[in-house]
Formats: sequence, structure tokens, C-alpha cells
Amino acid sequence: MYAVSEQYKAAMKQPVQRFRMTGKVGRASFTDDNILSGSFSITNQCSDDSSVQIGQVYIGELDVTLMNVNIARYSWKGQEIAPVFGMHLSDGTYEDVPLGIFTIDSAKHTASGVVIKAYDHMAKFDKNCSVTSINGTAYNLMLTACTACGLSLGTTSEEFAAMANGSDELSLYSESDIETWRDFVSWVAVSIAANVYAGRDGKIYVRAYDQVVVDELDTAHRFAGCEFSDFTTRYTGLSVVNLAGKTTSYYALDPDDGLTYNIGSDPFLQYGVDEKKDAQRNAILTALSQVDYVPFKAELIGNPAYDLMDVFRFSDGLADKDKLFCMTKFTFSYNKSFTMQGVGQDPALASAKSKTDKNLQGILSSNENQDYIRYYDYQNAADYDIADTAKAKIIDIRYITVKDTHIDFHAEIKLTLDTTETEAEGLLSDTDAVMTVTYYLNGEEVKDYVPVETLPDGTHLLHLLFTWNSTANLTGNFEVWLSMAGGSCHISRGDARAYMAGQGLAGNGAWDGTVTVYDTLPGMNLFPVCRGVDTSVDFSLFSPGTYGYSDIVPSMSLTSVLQPIAGTIGPVKFLHRFDTEHLDAVTYNTDEIEVKDGVWKLKDGVTIAELVTKDCEVEQVLNAASNCDSNNVNFLASFDHGGTWWEYANGWITPDTKKESYGMFAPAMKEITKEQWAVKLTGSIQLKTIIHEKGTLTDIQIFTKEVEE
Repeated sequence: MYAVSEQYKAAMKQPVQRFRMTGKVGRASFTDDNILSGSFSITNQCSDDSSVQIGQVYIGELDVTLMNVNIARYSWKGQEIAPVFGMHLSDGTYEDVPLGIFTIDSAKHTASGVVIKAYDHMAKFDKNCSVTSINGTAYNLMLTACTACGLSLGTTSEEFAAMANGSDELSLYSESDIETWRDFVSWVAVSIAANVYAGRDGKIYVRAYDQVVVDELDTAHRFAGCEFSDFTTRYTGLSVVNLAGKTTSYYALDPDDGLTYNIGSDPFLQYGVDEKKDAQRNAILTALSQVDYVPFKAELIGNPAYDLMDVFRFSDGLADKDKLFCMTKFTFSYNKSFTMQGVGQDPALASAKSKTDKNLQGILSSNENQDYIRYYDYQNAADYDIADTAKAKIIDIRYITVKDTHIDFHAEIKLTLDTTETEAEGLLSDTDAVMTVTYYLNGEEVKDYVPVETLPDGTHLLHLLFTWNSTANLTGNFEVWLSMAGGSCHISRGDARAYMAGQGLAGNGAWDGTVTVYDTLPGMNLFPVCRGVDTSVDFSLFSPGTYGYSDIVPSMSLTSVLQPIAGTIGPVKFLHRFDTEHLDAVTYNTDEIEVKDGVWKLKDGVTIAELVTKDCEVEQVLNAASNCDSNNVNFLASFDHGGTWWEYANGWITPDTKKESYGMFAPAMKEITKEQWAVKLTGSIQLKTIIHEKGTLTDIQIFTKEVEE
């Protein structure tokens, strides 16, 4: 249900209601006076007309006849129409409820006005989908589809994680029947037991069935003629087609006395060891157990505040107030009525045959021709950020051979470079970044061919080519790693595209259970880490022995370690560190900046905001550093408790706050020497961070003291 006020809810229950309609077609506005009486209606649904379903991607439809709207003839088609319903409240004001954003598909000029048929943003998924191999969480997969179709995703990653299989990595079986992006998002939704629809703001939303009641409707608030079934729709069984073995697997709850849901050949539920696949499919069945609804049809006063998949209670008259009713279809007719419907089948009619239904629709032919040239496609489902001196895997393709064959690999990668600034003769300048590509074939590094590219700041296309011979009956793996020197690199979602081709490649194969896990640790300064504590260090030298040790080390947090290290390593440094695990040490406006996935970032709609560290008492600053997006984050320093802020550019200068971007970039701040810090230091230091647009900040580090040797 759309978030409306208590006054709105009270007005909804009044026997006599007043409302209005406003909106825009393109830039032209319209009101009630422009709408032909009885012509405005919106219809949408999340299941067909017979059963409760998942993975549904229906398109919402708007029909209206408009009169006297100032739009030139022959320019209606393709315009966006955004109607808004206004409810008259008891205080005399109107509260508006947006009804969605629709694109006009047809406009016919008649004597009564312009007859319009428009569809919501779900129609934009009706584009050819060329992806045949991709993996990622449901959130990343859905984000990939939305990006490809020019849409925004309204459901958050946290909301996805709460759904069935929402945190799992899903891999697309390449020989699927996916033709359009709407097919793609449908199968993703099936894999998490949800449906997809366009929201009132035009963004795409994914929602699972639940049992949270949004409203109770008695006979006084519904028209006569409502229908309520004499059974409750429940699912206790799940049937899934296994494409590799051309078989069907059946999963059931105990007791298994309800309907069986057949999800067919879901291409995102085909990989993994049997235990993993069984767990994913049982998770879908558990989510379907939320479906415990009585089918119904009801007509109310025309109020469009309710959403698809909302759950209701109906009381009095023919209704059973102890049961749940889920709206799977609605038709809103302005100035007439709001007709809602909940569909479902009777579990009592489920036959034994339906429990073992071998519905193999969508299964591909098992006749494999070894002379076919087969392709494995790849594109990244998440952004990649590779820092200076770091290395990351950007492409990973598994393949299967059925005969000896020659394999070709091609890739085109769109990336943005941010080169490191260097100082020469007192001037800062950018140097070219060096990218090194490393191939790994079946876990072994390819050492005889290592491509290297030197590029300046900006956006570039990186082209890669590699070929090799493979033996028959092999399940192989090909990886591409990219390392940086002299700058950082950003690759956006969907911008790393590649394919592998060859005769004798199998269409696809079952995952063999191999899991590869890796992590990359940045360069670390293994000096004592302590916040605001001075101490003395005693040390002595030891002669190292020739012994070796091996152990499995669990995950650790290296944010607060105090351990003197002696010997010839060098001076001991003390560190003030500010990160998202210690929010009491920084100040910022929580309406502008949020903590998400361990970083500080701007909230939606915010373009710039500031974060300030606590005031640290120090005798000496060795250097300052941070982990951040250096393109969109700047820094200032204060040595008088925040009274005056400075930036360093060949000397300490007062920042020009009139500029769009001012302050020091992280690489520049890192290069400030101990002597240059000492010019301004008077016993304390604070750092201010200015975050722009999509910038992120992980931590700030101030090395503040050096122990004499």
C-alpha cells in the first residue's frame, strides 16, 4: 500500500469521498477538466487469471481520453504521462498519490478527444537480451537488466537479501530460452520466489508474497456483488526441470496436501552440487508457503492507494475475517470504482498425477553436434574498482570440451583511469598508468604472454585476444586478472564483455562443486596502531632461525592492533584511524551521508556533503592517507580546532570554496611530507572530507608520532 497519512486513510473510509486528478503529458499539464468522463482507467496484475504465480513481469496499462491538452499533433506517441490522484481531506486540503509513469503507445484523434493507450516502464524490458552467461546475486542481475534497458531499480540490496536465495550467487545456464530482458528478469524473480513490477515512481520493484495485512474492509466499504471462494490456495510441492539430465525433481513440505508449483526449467537453478540446488529450490518452496490466500473479487470506491500483492482481511457479510486475501490484479476506474481480484486454485483438486508432472517444456534437444561452433558469453554483473598497485579478477568463464579443440577468447573492456599525480620541479602532473593483464588457464598462470598497456587519464577501451588448444572431455576455467601501477581503474557493471568460442565445446555442463575463494590485501605498514595513546617501546634484536611455520589464519580486523615491532624495520609510527566502525570519532549530517557496505557515501539526491574527524592532539604529523574514491573525494586540514581550513598545493593555501571542487585529492594529501605538515601544526589536527556525487570513503589515517631509534 502506498504510504499515505492517517487523514488519507480516514478519508478512504468515508461513505462520500471527493477527489481530483492531475498530471502531465510530457511538459503539458492536465486536470479533471481535460479528462473525458469515464475514460480513465489503469489495469495491472502479478498473476494470470487462474493461479497465484511467481516470476511474473506484467505490464501496467493506462487508458484515457484527453481533451484540450496543448500538445502538437503527431507528437503524442512516445510521450510520458504521469497521472496523480488527489484525495480531499477533512482539513480541506488534497493529498496526492502518484499512479505511475506510463509511455504513450498509441494516440487516436476522435471527436471526443485524443484516445490514449499507454504502458508503464515494464514494457522497456521488451528488448533483445544477448547475455548467455552471467553470474551474480539477484540484486546485481536485476541491476544489470535495468541498466541495459535504461531503468532504475527501486528495491535495495538489503531487501533482495531477505528474499529466498537473495544472497546466493546465481549463474545463468547458457542454453536457456531467454530472448528478451523481460524473460531474463522473470527467471531471476522465479529464483527468489518474487514478482517484478513498475512502481509509482517509474522504478522497478521486486516483491515476494507475505502475510502482512495492510487494511481490513467490511461490508460498509465494498460494493455488493463481491465473490469469495470456499477454499484456501496453498502450495506444498515444487517441481523443477533439470536441463542437464532432462529430468524433473520434486520437493515437498510435510504434510504435502496442497498444490504443486511447477517452475519448469529455471536457467538460474541448474548449477551447483545437488545439496546446493536442493537448498535453493527448497528455499523457493518455503517462500511459497506464505501463499495461504482465499481467492476473491471485490469492488470498492475508486481509490488507488493499494498495490499489487497487498494482503487484506474482509469482514462481515459473506467474508471470513480469519482468512487472508491477496490482491493479484486490479482495475482502477477514475470516478467509478476500484476492482480488486485475488486468484488461486483449489488444493482439493490436485491429483496424484500433478505431483509427478514431468513438464519438460523449454528443454533443449539433447542431440549435441560436436562440429558446431559454440560460444560462451560473459559480462560483469557488478562494478570493479582496482586501486593503484592492486590486482583483481575481472573475467571468469568455465567451459567444457567434448573433443580436442582450438579455443578463441575475445574481450572488450570499457574502463576509466585515474592516474597518480607526481611532483616534478614543484609542479603536480599526471603520469600514465600501466595496466598488466594476467591470464590463468585451469588455475595455472600463463607466463609466456602477459599483455601490458600504458594509458593516460580518461575512458578507454581495452581489447584482449588469447587462443589455446584444449583436450577432449575437460571441464576448464579461464580467468583474466588486471593489475594497476601508477593509477586506479574503474569498470562499470556490464562494461567487461567477452566471449569464448570453439568447435567441440559443450552447450553447458553441471557445476563440479569447485569453489574458488580469494582475497587481496593492500600494502600494510606493520607498525603499532593505537588511537591517541603515547607510550615507550623497549626492543632487542634476535637472530632469525631457519624454521618455517604454516597455519590457517581466520579473518581478522587490523584496525586496533598494538604490538611493538623491533629490529631494522625502521621508526615506529602511531596512528589515528577513523573508519565506519567508530562513528563517535567523526561528525557529519546523517541526512546527507550514510554508512553502507563499510563505506561512507552520499544518500540519494545529495550531491555534496562534508565529514569531519575529531580533534587529535599531536606533536608531529608524519603523513596522512585514506582509502576512498579519489575522483570524488577531497580533503582539508585544520590546526586550530576547526576554525580555519587549509589545503596544500605547493604550500598551504586558503581553499577557494567558490570552485566546484576544492581541497586535496587523496594522492596529493598522501605526498605531504613531515616537514610540510610541521609548517602549520600547532599541537592539534582535524581533517575534513568533502564527498561529491558517487564518491565513497572507507577510512582516514593520520600517522602522528615517530619513536627515536
